[in-house]
Amino acid sequence: PKNSIVFAFCAYRLFDERKGRKDLIKAIENLKDDNIALLCIGGGTLPVETRVPVYCTGEIGNDSLMALAYSAANYFAMPSYQEVFAQTPMEAMACGLPVVAYPCSGASDLIDETNGIVCDDFTEEALCRGIRRLLSVKYDEECIRRNMEVNYSPSHIARQYLDVYKEILD
Repeated sequence: PKNSIVFAFCAYRLFDERKGRKDLIKAIENLKDDNIALLCIGGGTLPVETRVPVYCTGEIGNDSLMALAYSAANYFAMPSYQEVFAQTPMEAMACGLPVVAYPCSGASDLIDETNGIVCDDFTEEALCRGIRRLLSVKYDEECIRRNMEVNYSPSHIARQYLDVYKEILD
């Protein structure tokens, strides 16, 4: 809905308990704000009953469609207990979305006061506090997007690898 505050959540399989979807739904419910909706991107079903409006896209395998899905949201949530690499918040920030995340998989290295909130614990209460803080700040979406473009572009990462290789070889 156009007048709603939309949080995007992404998981390869929405029912994967390690992704923290139950905590996210409980945290949003605890905010008692009827204007918040959840956009779930990923495969499978969301086996949870909630009063929070939930919209599921299914799996998206196309970069342009994925960017459109992120762009339909106002914020991104990564309440994961375990991640190999924090790719989804990077993708969301490349679309200008501020992020709230549990403190896992480099989230603390990626997220700062300019682009989101890293929760202080892996609980729905910590996530609820993080969402409240996120909602209380006015983020510069263009600045978030530019930061991703400058610091995480393929050419920038390649230069960093080359610098490490040169240092090792010297």
